[in-house]
Amino acid sequence: MRERAVACSRTTPIPVALRLAPLASLILACVCLTGCWSMLPDDLLPNNARDMMVGMGLSDEEAEALEERVQQDPHDMTARAQLLSYYDHAQWRDDANVRRYGWHVVWLAENDPRHTLLAFGQASVDPSRNPSAYARVKAIWLHHLADAPRDTGLLAAAAASFERGPDVDLALALLERAQEIDPGNFLWPSRLGSLRWRMAQEDRERADPALAAAALADFERADELNRHGLGSMHLHSAMEAAFAAGQLEKARTHAAEGLTGGGMPFSLEPEYRANLMLGRIALAENDLRGAGNYLIAAGRVAAWPSLLPLLVWEPDMQLAEELLEQGEREVVLEYLKLCALHWEGDQLREWADEIRAGRAPDLGQQYTPF
Repeated sequence: MRERAVACSRTTPIPVALRLAPLASLILACVCLTGCWSMLPDDLLPNNARDMMVGMGLSDEEAEALEERVQQDPHDMTARAQLLSYYDHAQWRDDANVRRYGWHVVWLAENDPRHTLLAFGQASVDPSRNPSAYARVKAIWLHHLADAPRDTGLLAAAAASFERGPDVDLALALLERAQEIDPGNFLWPSRLGSLRWRMAQEDRERADPALAAAALADFERADELNRHGLGSMHLHSAMEAAFAAGQLEKARTHAAEGLTGGGMPFSLEPEYRANLMLGRIALAENDLRGAGNYLIAAGRVAAWPSLLPLLVWEPDMQLAEELLEQGEREVVLEYLKLCALHWEGDQLREWADEIRAGRAPDLGQQYTPF
């Protein structure tokens, strides 16, 4: 389907083990379950991703020991990557961890601006939690880009730092500049599509159709350039963006691909979400029975036991809520019953009790069963 070779930017880090991508979720789940980080092939993940995973499990004492290592050798990137991962999770506990995380991000942006953690958004400051560090990082990036405005490695990292916060338009402009410089690299339309799709949904009850259409065009461009296709994450975003843009046939096409696994053979999530999308398309076409059948089909997929606990995903209640508004109570009850075989928690049972009592619960509220 895709004969064009993938053109990669010289300065932008790209994962090199794309041939192992279909097995990545299984390998990572096994590693996380066993704690055997040595199981990971050296080239499976971007640089320092292994250290980021190790950092997630550090104790406070181990983190303090790593801080001492960094004090002795500021360029000990193994220690710094593990600390960034540790503080990324620990910073929600207290303000001291927020400040420490900010210090490490500032150092990295100033001293190693092309680092993989920066380029892929794994080291960025939340401006609402640490505005001073965010302002410092922004100034550093503007200085770097003034010196090297066409360096795609710097553009990738700077854009990742601005994707969440008040400078999202700057992030968009930087990615567009990188795409102009390096038009054969699928990374740029992939990131542009992800960013535009998130912008289309933010602070809106319904996604913005124009932004959704732009995101879909980006995903399609990435699909053309990448011989491995969109991948399960972008496939889901592409079908959602197509639906929001009113392009139902394209949404149907992407959903059909999801029914076959969407490039994620060890998880049923693509099939689950594809059925839900097909149900929403059926509902948009006034096929109430078809929408209900797809909802039940999604529930049956979810009812299968997960191959590995870490491959369990979050439930989606949007189609169920829309069908409940149409009076399809029994269909929704059956879906909740099937979902309860996959997800634990009282929320599903409470929703079902409310529906049986003749009430209409808010299925649109966030439900995270983990």
